[in-house]
Amino acid sequence: MGRAVALTVALALAAAAHAEPRRKDFEVGGRPVTVLLPSTGDGPWPVVYLMGGMGELSRGEAVSAASWVGDYEIARVVDAFERGRLSRTTFRNLVTPSSLAAYERRLRRGWGGLVLVGLPAPVDLTRDFERYVVETVIPWAERSLPIRPGAAYRGIDGVSLGGRHALRIGFGNPQLFRSVGAVQGAVRGRQAPLLALVQSRREGCRRLAVNLVTSDGDGYRGAITSFARALRRERLSVRLIELTGPHDYVFNRGPGAIDLLLFHDGVLNGNAAQGKTTR
Repeated sequence: MGRAVALTVALALAAAAHAEPRRKDFEVGGRPVTVLLPSTGDGPWPVVYLMGGMGELSRGEAVSAASWVGDYEIARVVDAFERGRLSRTTFRNLVTPSSLAAYERRLRRGWGGLVLVGLPAPVDLTRDFERYVVETVIPWAERSLPIRPGAAYRGIDGVSLGGRHALRIGFGNPQLFRSVGAVQGAVRGRQAPLLALVQSRREGCRRLAVNLVTSDGDGYRGAITSFARALRRERLSVRLIELTGPHDYVFNRGPGAIDLLLFHDGVLNGNAAQGKTTR
């Protein structure tokens, strides 16, 4: 009986000893920015700038900046990576056995850690906000956060409307980023201006690693797939992956967050990605 109690206490202490990823909220250039740091260590780490979807972007800057940490609970996924554990629960049960096994193999190759910076993105992406990201947030982050400096260690991503914003900022400023992604990006009807942006900066964009995530229940699935083909015709390095799940919060909190983090970790930390494409 004594041994059983001791074992229970030891397990409880071990669980408590694992700190959670660290959230910090800042005001940068008069706007809120939410940062998520790895649970332990001093860095430096690569950085990924993140934007949320329409629901959060329309609720004001503070909600927009905190969307991935607050509404999409990305710290829960980071914690799973830090523990080296993935399960159907981590995916919110939106995963096939073969896909789960593939992501488990990927995680065994390493998780280097990332600093995540949530941006206070607006619904309508303006030149003013793009300048704010480029001229205010990125320089502030490199001065103030434990991140590795330079474009080689910098990514940008987002979900739905925020994914479209990420593509526009990334393709518009390819010299500033190494990895660019969009989770269920709202590109339908907007492929032409995004493609024109790529064509105007073709050489820079060809140095980017691009990740386009869709799913079997995503209303943007067809548009994302055709946009990936168009980008490949421009000789961009594009990974297109179709996962399981709807265009909804449960996807953001499970497969969307998992794939986003592992993609950028693979590019920015030099860990292997989980394949170029599923189509």
